[in-house]
Amino acid sequence: MHINCPIVAVIGRKASGKTTVIETLVPELIKEGFSVASIKHIAHEGFSSDREGSDTWRHWRAGANPVIAFSKSEVNVIVR
Repeated sequence: MHINCPIVAVIGRKASGKTTVIETLVPELIKEGFSVASIKHIAHEGFSSDREGSDTWRHWRAGANPVIAFSKSEVNVIVR
């Protein structure tokens, strides 16, 4: 069985607008009928993925489901 599952990566330097691109792209992909998940690497330990205004919170607000955030020693998964 073949499943067509497009993958889009948004890559860039810190403060280059990656999350803003995701906030624009995710709702458009959902409108086109795609299911959209978000995976975010976090460089520091002890992060909070549900803090209002955080990148992962912004991914969630844009409609991504699930939103997965991971660091070297921690993984958070947020599912609607």
